[in-house]
Amino acid sequence: AEEVMHPDDTIDIMLEAAPKALGTYEVNCLGWNIGEQLSVRQSVKKQGPLLQRTQQQRADGTRGIDHSLRFEVVPAQPLLGVVFDGVSAEVLQGQLLRATLVLRNMGAAPARDIFLKLSEPSFIFMLNSPDLT
Repeated sequence: AEEVMHPDDTIDIMLEAAPKALGTYEVNCLGWNIGEQLSVRQSVKKQGPLLQRTQQQRADGTRGIDHSLRFEVVPAQPLLGVVFDGVSAEVLQGQLLRATLVLRNMGAAPARDIFLKLSEPSFIFMLNSPDLT
């Protein structure tokens, strides 16, 4: 998106990265164009945290390595969302409550070998189809 900055303006610009391969990446330079005549590249270096482990580090103001601009691209993973549909806040003792457990994979990889573990399994009956009575 093209942004115009007037004198004394401040704007926030959202940067996005779409890595195409697995691995560790680090942002160390940004580039942009000012009109068609000028391309700018700016090194991005951030100071790491002040090290406090030894007296020498505290006295010298020694800083560690900043990792805030480093990220790891990992293989796609499943991301399951769980919703109980039809559950009410109160149920009478002995009342049969019918609810549907809805699992949705919002991730980028298939979810396999899904197990359902319940804290009170003796109170739950599972039906494979909502048509079963």
